[in-house]
Amino acid sequence: MSAYTANTSIDVIGVKEALRELNKIDKVARRQLTKDYKEIVRPVITAAQALTPAAPPLSGMGYRWNPGYRGDVFPWNDAKEDRGMKPFVSGKKPRQFNGFTSHLATFGIRWSTPGATVVEMSGKGKVPTSKGKEMVQALSNRYGQPGRFLWRAYTEHADEVQRNVERLVKDLMRTVQERLK
Repeated sequence: MSAYTANTSIDVIGVKEALRELNKIDKVARRQLTKDYKEIVRPVITAAQALTPAAPPLSGMGYRWNPGYRGDVFPWNDAKEDRGMKPFVSGKKPRQFNGFTSHLATFGIRWSTPGATVVEMSGKGKVPTSKGKEMVQALSNRYGQPGRFLWRAYTEHADEVQRNVERLVKDLMRTVQERLK
């Protein structure tokens, strides 16, 4: 099975600035844009939810785990979290801190639960412990390589999503230009 990597992009200059400007001049239109994006990615989320297990992916994930520096990562609680996928539209300016740049994405889907993120992406980077390597191996044997659910679902719908997001961005740019005249 091949590894899934997040290497998709559409380069449009000024989208974040246009989102911020639209938010200043018409908050209702800005909220509608977010609702439209949610509809565009609904097939991706539906497919990813179908791939995501309802029961804990590995037996230990049914129990509470708190690594100490944040809130609970587990237990896996599918019913409570509605499988935790949230589409987002961000007009935040990119920020740099200690060589790390945040807020780069404008449109995306993210896991809202840390446990789901762990299951989705474990093994993508360096795995420092032997127990971690065992977990990654077990997840990979059951669900494939990192990018197990959400990325796999996105790749099935990538062409449609990109086409609709391009249309959404064109509408955004046209709306902002018309309102600024």
